[in-house]
Amino acid sequence: MAEVTKVDGIFTQTTKNSTVTNPVDKSKQDKEKLNNEIQRELAFKSDRKEAQEQVKKEFLNYGYSDGRDTKSEKEADKAAKNYVKNEYYKERSQGTTVFMDKEAYRAAEKERKEQKKQLVEQYRNEGLSRREARRKANAQLVENEYIKGRKTRTYIEEHRNDFYDENGNFSSDKFKAKAVQFANTHTIEGETENYYLSLKERRKVAQDEGVNANVIKNIAKKSNIGYERDNTNLYRGLAIGAGVAAGVAAGPLFGSSAAAAAASAAAAADSAVAGGSSSSSSSSSAAAASAAASTNGSLIGAGVGAAVGIAAAALIKDKGNKEARVYEPGAKPVQPTAHEPSEPDKPSVPPANDTVVKPIQPVEPEPQPCPEERWQSDFCDHKVRLGDDWTKVTLAKVKSINGKKPDGKVLRAYVHAEKLKHGITDFSLNTMPKVGETMRVYSDFADLLADEKLVKKHPELLLLKDAQIELNCDGQTDGKSSGTPKVKYTKYTGSPTEAVKYKQDCNDNVPVIVK
Repeated sequence: MAEVTKVDGIFTQTTKNSTVTNPVDKSKQDKEKLNNEIQRELAFKSDRKEAQEQVKKEFLNYGYSDGRDTKSEKEADKAAKNYVKNEYYKERSQGTTVFMDKEAYRAAEKERKEQKKQLVEQYRNEGLSRREARRKANAQLVENEYIKGRKTRTYIEEHRNDFYDENGNFSSDKFKAKAVQFANTHTIEGETENYYLSLKERRKVAQDEGVNANVIKNIAKKSNIGYERDNTNLYRGLAIGAGVAAGVAAGPLFGSSAAAAAASAAAAADSAVAGGSSSSSSSSSAAAASAAASTNGSLIGAGVGAAVGIAAAALIKDKGNKEARVYEPGAKPVQPTAHEPSEPDKPSVPPANDTVVKPIQPVEPEPQPCPEERWQSDFCDHKVRLGDDWTKVTLAKVKSINGKKPDGKVLRAYVHAEKLKHGITDFSLNTMPKVGETMRVYSDFADLLADEKLVKKHPELLLLKDAQIELNCDGQTDGKSSGTPKVKYTKYTGSPTEAVKYKQDCNDNVPVIVK
C-alpha cells in the first residue's frame, strides 16, 4: 500500500506562535496549511481495495507489529481490512476543518467552492469526465464542518481548555484530537490508534463526561471519523410490529373457539323458544353469534399482541457490534549491511595526571505522581408547593431519561429511586415532604444499583442502569391539587441523601463511587 501521507502535528495546537486572532483569517491559515499537506490515498473504493490486498501480503509475510504471526490467510485478510478502514477514517479526519464560528465556516465553504471549480476545470483539461473530475477535486480538498447542536456547543464551552488554544480561538485540531481520544476508550495494548467510535465507547464516554450520548456521537461525526449508529429505536419498533402481527395472526384462534361456543348457545336458545321446530332461525342466530365472536377474538388478539410487543420493546437496547481490533502489519526485516574490517581497538591511555575517570552512574527516574480527580453527579433542590407529589415533581424537574420524557415503567422506576434516596422504603404510603420543605431531584442512582439486595427487592431500578438523566432545575410544578389523595398522607421524617460522588486516578480504570 502506498504510505498514507501524515500531516505533522495534526492533533496538536498549530497556532502556538501565531498572532492571528480573527477566526476567518485563522481558518484560511489552517486551511492553506492542510491543502498543502494532505494527500488522500484512500479516497476511492478501488484505492482501498488495492491497499487492502497489499497490506494483506504484509500481514502474511511479516505478521503483526507486536511480533505475532498471522495463522491463516483469512486472519490476514480480516486484519488488513480493519487496518485499511482505520487508515481511511484517519485520512478523512485529517482532511477536515471544524468550525464553531458561522462566518468563518461560510468563508471557508465559499473558498472551497472556488477551488473546486478551478480543480474541476484542470482535471477536465487533462481528459477526465465531468463526474471523475468532480470526485477527484472533492477528494483533494479540505472538508468543512460546522457545529450546530446546542448541547454539543454547550459541552464545548464548558470544557474550553479541551477545545480552545491559548489565544482563545477554537481549535479544530484539538476538537478532532478529543474525538480520537474518545474513540480509543477501549483500545488495548498493542493495538494501533483507533479512528472509529463504537457504540459501547460512545455510551461509556457519555457516562463519564455526564452528557447525552448524542453529544459524543456529534463530536465524532463532525471530526469525520467513523462511528457506530444506535439502532435501539429501530429494534423497538420492529418488536412492537412483530407483536401486533402475531396478535392479528392469532386473532382468528380466539375468534374460532369463541364462535363455536356462541353458535351452540344460540342454537340451544332458539330451540327452547320455538319448541325445537325452527331450524332456519337457529342457524341464522348461530351464524351471527359466530361472526361476532370471531371479530371480537381478532380484536382481542391484536390488542394482546400489541401489549406484548410494547412490553418487549421496553427491554430492548442496541448493545452494539463487537469492537474490531486494529493492528499494524509487521515491518520488513532490515538486511544487515556489510562493513569493512576495522582495526583492533587500541588500549586506552590514562590521563597524564593518572586520574581515573569514573563512569557516570545512571540516574533512577523519579516515580510519576498519580493525581486524583473527584466530582459528584448533578442534582436539583425543589421547594415543595401545594399539591405536589413525587410524579409531578419528577415530570417538572427531569427533562429526559435516555433522550425521552420519562413515562410508564421508567417513570415508576425513577419515582421509586427518588423515594429510596429520601429514605422512604414503603412505596404504598403517601409520604411527601411538607409544603415549603426542600426535596432533592437526582440524575444518578449508581449507589442504589450497586446494592445487590436492594436491586433484588426492587428490580424496576434496573431500568435506570446506565441511563442518561438530564435535569431541568428551572422547571416548576403547577402548585395545584388534584383533589383528595387516594391514600392517607403519612408524615415525612427522613432527609435526602447526598448526590453520588466519584473519584478516579491513574490506578483506576473506571470511576469509583466514594462511599
